[in-house]
Amino acid sequence: MTKKQFILLFVTVLILGLIFTNPSENEHIDTVKSKLKTAFKKKMSADLLENKDNEDSFAMLGNGLGLMLGDTFIDNLTDGFISRENYILFSLTKATYQKQEKIIGFGVLGNVFLSEKIDKIYEDVEENEQAYQ
Repeated sequence: MTKKQFILLFVTVLILGLIFTNPSENEHIDTVKSKLKTAFKKKMSADLLENKDNEDSFAMLGNGLGLMLGDTFIDNLTDGFISRENYILFSLTKATYQKQEKIIGFGVLGNVFLSEKIDKIYEDVEENEQAYQ
């Protein structure tokens, strides 16, 4: 096997590997859900501990219910605004909110990597939800 053939074979295997390991849309959505759920649970736990000193039973009850219902809220939230743009060798995670589309991550080799923009998106959604209440 010549050097040229070896390089051609290596490039072919690399391209096929990228194609077959490109994450699906569900993998992109699941990664975003996981990150949002972790951030939400950290925030709710911190709020719960903060209110524990005040001993306000209604506030503690509300935070407890919020913690329990948070997963359902995040599932419904991500189903509507997370999508994947496929480029065969890799893919991009996109968030659409209020008719604005932002790239918040990318997927390659079976993994989805999210940027820090997702934390900003979570904060914006949370502020808008509180404004409607």
